[in-house]
Amino acid sequence: MNASRAPGRTRLPAPVPGRLAAACLVLVGCASDWQPSLAPPPERPYRAEEFFLRDVEEQLGPPGNEVRLHTALHALRADLARTLSGARFDPAPARRVLDEAAVACAAHIKSTLGEGAEAQSVPASDAICSFLFQRLDLEPDLHSASVESYDPRRVFPSSVLERGGGDCIGLGLLFLALAERLDVPVRGVLVGTHFFVRYDDGVTKRNYEMLRRGHSHPDWYYRERFEIPYASGDYLRSLSTREVVAVVLYNVAEAYRKAGRGGEAGAVYERVLEILPGFAEARGNLAVLDAASGDAALAAAELAVVIRDNPNLESAYANLATAYLDLDRAEDAVRVCRAGLRRAGASAQLCHALGAAYHAQKRYGPAIRQYRAALEFDPEYTLAHRNIARAYAAVGREQLARDHLKRAAGTH
Repeated sequence: MNASRAPGRTRLPAPVPGRLAAACLVLVGCASDWQPSLAPPPERPYRAEEFFLRDVEEQLGPPGNEVRLHTALHALRADLARTLSGARFDPAPARRVLDEAAVACAAHIKSTLGEGAEAQSVPASDAICSFLFQRLDLEPDLHSASVESYDPRRVFPSSVLERGGGDCIGLGLLFLALAERLDVPVRGVLVGTHFFVRYDDGVTKRNYEMLRRGHSHPDWYYRERFEIPYASGDYLRSLSTREVVAVVLYNVAEAYRKAGRGGEAGAVYERVLEILPGFAEARGNLAVLDAASGDAALAAAELAVVIRDNPNLESAYANLATAYLDLDRAEDAVRVCRAGLRRAGASAQLCHALGAAYHAQKRYGPAIRQYRAALEFDPEYTLAHRNIARAYAAVGREQLARDHLKRAAGTH
């Protein structure tokens, strides 16, 4: 997530992976006293226009409304065709593809379980899994799509069938659509921005991991793998169909961001949060859009809620530090970064954020050490090269400043 800022200011890039840089921890020192507020999410500016995805909104309706997944997905696809490409979507071919898959899946379940077997059972959900990953041999896409390449049409069940594979949300939606057609109690499950499905009849539960061809992991695996706190209410629970559609809308918002339509992306995130208020990543992305529109105060309030709900989300600490710097609250930015380093761990983004906060205080030595730590994670980190060059120039080390400016120019 990346907040836009005025030229010449220190900006924060999206998170990047990297090894643990010891230098980033040295300056953390004693425990930070910064804590996120316990206040509820801030009231957002009133949005006068109705939610602009009209067809899917008609399907979603108010809380408690009964939603059919395949119908809602066809409606959403029609909305996307109209609003993103100005085209018209004919649902008949997509319905036909899914109908044929449902008939074949039902036959597979019957042949697997035999006559008289209970259809609403774990074995039936196991059979759906084997149909997808053995009979159809669908391939999981292990590489998450970037905002630049993301196409929301790839997640719809008919597209996954036609392509022969998909990412976690695409495969999960196909699994759910087939289970819905065959009346097998399978639910979607959200963990961070990852998605899998679960058989859940109210008594028995069984998870199916989409990126491991249906392999079953227990809940604790996801909690540890994604560092999900126990108090996070929207993660690791069986979602309603309406909530699953909200997860799809989260993915759709990326398409509007890619198209440079931040206002519409923000409206989608707001609708997602009306349905899934504990979806921390959605709130964090909305806060970045707030910052990009110049409302740093609203962004800071939203990001404090994100950190409260998911204290291991390192990008939220870095983006909150950015918002605080926009508000001329450099000391708060330092405290937030220190809290993030202690709780979420060191990363290029957080080390750079702490460097930017020290830089704003004209503490050039500590700033340089943090920028160097960020570059240990990512030697091609353009903004860190630019900012460390500014810091070196401020302390009279012109040659080092020129060297880093050259490196910055070479990373484009």
